[in-house]
Parts: sequence; C-alpha cells; structure tokens
Amino acid sequence: MLSLASDELHVWYWHFDAEAPGNAWLAAEKIAWLSESERARYERLQLPRRRRAFLAGKLFLREVLSHYSDRPADSWKFVENEYGKPALKAGPENLAFNLSHSRQGYMLALSRHGCTGADIEFSARSRRVRRLAGRYFSQPECDWLLGLSEADQQDGFYCLWTLKEATIKARGMGLALPLDSFSFDLAATPAIAFTEHEPAQASGQRWQFWRLAIPRHAALPEMGRDYHAAVAVAGQAQELTVSKQFLFNPRGEAELCENRILAQSQGLLPGLAVDQ
Repeated sequence: MLSLASDELHVWYWHFDAEAPGNAWLAAEKIAWLSESERARYERLQLPRRRRAFLAGKLFLREVLSHYSDRPADSWKFVENEYGKPALKAGPENLAFNLSHSRQGYMLALSRHGCTGADIEFSARSRRVRRLAGRYFSQPECDWLLGLSEADQQDGFYCLWTLKEATIKARGMGLALPLDSFSFDLAATPAIAFTEHEPAQASGQRWQFWRLAIPRHAALPEMGRDYHAAVAVAGQAQELTVSKQFLFNPRGEAELCENRILAQSQGLLPGLAVDQ
C-alpha cells in the first residue's frame, strides 16, 4: 500500500487508446462499478470509443485509489458538489483527487486537501491563439502571450490553459468561475505568479501551482512530447511537494517515474479575500 503524507501530492499518468479493439480490462461487467450519475453519463455517450474512454478513466481512478487503501477497486463510493465535481464519500482515507483526460492521455492528482485540480491537454494540435486568448484570458495574460514570438505562442497558450483549467477544477466550479477573473504571470519562469481580480469570484484561500513534465517513457507514447500538464491546490495550511509521479497499467502495478517539475509557485500564494 502506498502512503501519502499531508504535505505530499502524487501524480499518476496513463496512456490508453480507446480506438484499440479487444481491451479485456474494459469488460462489460465493470460498468457495474460506476455510480448512478456516472452510468447515466456513460449511457448518454453515443460513440463506442467515447464510452470506452469514459469507462477507462473511471476505472483508472478506482484502481489508483486502491493503491492507498485496502478497499477493492469496485467498492469506492463518490459524491458530487453542485457543479458536478466528484469527491470520495466520507471515509477514513481522507483522499482528495482530480482526474483529467485528453485524447489518449490520462492524469490523476492526489493529495489530502479537497481543493485539488489537475489538467492534461494534447498540445500538438495548433490553436488560434489570438482568438482564444481574447475570449478566455485576462488582459495581462493576453499581453504576455501575444508578446511572444509566433513560434512560442502555442506553447505559451497551453502553459496558461492547463494552469487555468487546473485552478477552476480545484475550486470545483468548472466554467462557472470565469477564466478571466484570475491571472497567471509566467514571465518570471520557473516561478508561477497568481492574481485574483474579482472579489466576488475570489477564493479567499492560499494557492500552489505546478507545471509538470510528463515522463518520456515507452508506456506513455508521445505523451512526454505532445501533452502539457498542470496541478493546482488551494486551502492547505502548509506547503505541499509533488513528491512522486507514477505510471499506471491495468495489471495493477505502480511504477515510479521521473519527477520533473517545469515551473512552480514560490510558497503559498494568497488569493483575494472573499467579497462579503
């Protein structure tokens, strides 16, 4: 069984091709592992590959959680907040998690703090940076991003996007939290600076952020090159450390991999006080 201290954060990666036929690990009987709300979402998906990708992520989560407990993977129970963010039903484990999926890449962050968010993005796809930045990013972020050379703007876009997605997932509000209500300053890389602009949207919490280098490994084909990843945690009383990163495989094995951090915040960054 793996241990996770109160000042640690673990990150797991998995590469799964939902297009590949005959994956025995996704046996039909494992649909019974899903909660009622998860099964409803599964049933709404029309394409078989999307169903496989969805089911794979939920099984991945349960299998990893069981590395930290003596519970079998099919016994985990979840609750959701009003925005749909899942959390473990009350139990002795006190594990917080956040799952992210993009294309064939899966990422799971675990800590002992409920406000934990993770985001992984397939970044080999070219984006209309100017259009998306103007729609979703704050003005300081737009100024920084569009000031980069054209060759660097794609990378800069995904650096910002993954941090912002991880933040709204940590808050558990999804896009109910406007993406331009807070900013990241990456100009001083490898330090990550953070500012909340709107008191009405403020967290009133202290934050930490990390941009992670996905390991280059045979079990993660192209993920170390073609994906960006970030983690955000809020509300902790002490500084956390991304202490371990793991590779997952359906045989239930946990393989430690290179723990390389591209950038991180320095200390606990204060958010704005909550607007009363």
